[in-house]
Amino acid sequence: MIPAVETSALVNNPVTLGALGMLVGGIGTLVGAGGGFLLVPVLLLLFPELEPAQVTATSLAVVALNSTSGSMAYARLGRVDFGMGWRLALAMIPGVVAGVSLVSYIPRDLFQKFFSVLLFTLAAYLVAKPEKGSSIAHNGKGVPDGQQEAAYPVNIPIGIGLSAAAGFLASLLGIGGGPFHVPLLIYILRYPVSIATATSQFALAVMAWGAVLLHLLRGEYSGVWWLLATVGSGAIIGAQAGARLSQRVHDVFIVRALGVVLGTVALRLIA
Repeated sequence: MIPAVETSALVNNPVTLGALGMLVGGIGTLVGAGGGFLLVPVLLLLFPELEPAQVTATSLAVVALNSTSGSMAYARLGRVDFGMGWRLALAMIPGVVAGVSLVSYIPRDLFQKFFSVLLFTLAAYLVAKPEKGSSIAHNGKGVPDGQQEAAYPVNIPIGIGLSAAAGFLASLLGIGGGPFHVPLLIYILRYPVSIATATSQFALAVMAWGAVLLHLLRGEYSGVWWLLATVGSGAIIGAQAGARLSQRVHDVFIVRALGVVLGTVALRLIA
């Protein structure tokens, strides 16, 4: 076993935290989920002295940096449906404000248990049904090839309503909304996986920066700037790598990878 002093030094090492950011950023961008769903439980485990509000604030700031970097990479590949991305992001605003306002009043144990059950339920569905997305060939902007206007799904009002609920959960849990938006785009709005992950990253960037501003105004970054700077820098680099890797893997792998990662995190929190 590593002595406590050495473990603390390892955890607080800028190189270690930067590597953590790169891993979170790479995986989060690959599956379109921003990486907050990975970072929150890691921060809860490595820094038990942090309050839930500090954990969510730090995670959302890293998600903002990561998703912005990932969105730029995906935009260069022509895979972001900006119209849908703006719709999803704007729909989340009321939920984001509510989530940021309530997180300080939720006990840490309840916070952790709720998070783990939610993640495990979502993970089981993603692994069991990875091929439910649309097979329509898009031109990279959410528009089927050969058409001039965006062919948005007929059930888009349902998607917008669910996005509002996702905003509340995302800001409450500090995970950025990606674990909810990617399944929403694939299973409800019937988007191809490649467009869904890229569009989710863009929506995350818009939403996360708004949440960061709210946390900043509430003074919840006090004492964690060092953590944000090191992990955030790594996440920016990891996002570029994740976007490139997404071009080399199959859609089913991406969906199942998201499910497996979410399930692993959930089980670790429950244990």
